Amino acid sequence: MPKEAGMHTLGAWLNAAEVTLAIFPSDDWRDQRQITYAVNVRTGQVRKLAVYRPQAAMHLVLPGAPPAA
Repeated sequence: MPKEAGMHTLGAWLNAAEVTLAIFPSDDWRDQRQITYAVNVRTGQVRKLAVYRPQAAMHLVLPGAPPAA
């Protein structure tokens, strides 16, 4: 997970030990990427889950389980 990451948001629990964390990797307003990680609260290990690219500045991305197909 990048140390220079901007704002972050906690999301849903994936299981008994992992919670999702969404970050904006840049403070540049033109970079709207949001990266979601799973963070193990027991070990501190982090793994990348997904990179989202909203189609507009006001689109909302919520970290957590993917939507049902």
